Amino acid sequence: MNLTHLTQGERRVLDRIVLGESDKEAARALGCGVKTVKQHVRQIFEKVGIHSRTKLIATYYLEEAYLEGVIALRAAGDRAAPVSEKLA
Repeated sequence: MNLTHLTQGERRVLDRIVLGESDKEAARALGCGVKTVKQHVRQIFEKVGIHSRTKLIATYYLEEAYLEGVIALRAAGDRAAPVSEKLA
């Protein structure tokens, strides 16, 4: 799953979901309507093929951890070993 292809609005809503906010709380924090948040949530689910907030949050953290591992390896200059070996 790749979350990098989300729009800026979808990414902002995703960030609020990861914080555990409800649609109403996210709308208030983002300064938009609840319907807008719900639409973004539907679009996120459709794009990533996930239909559960719990799975979406897990995917978010797994992808963030993977990207941090890749960045760390590149900074260290070690591109030969797979990331999974380096993170273990």
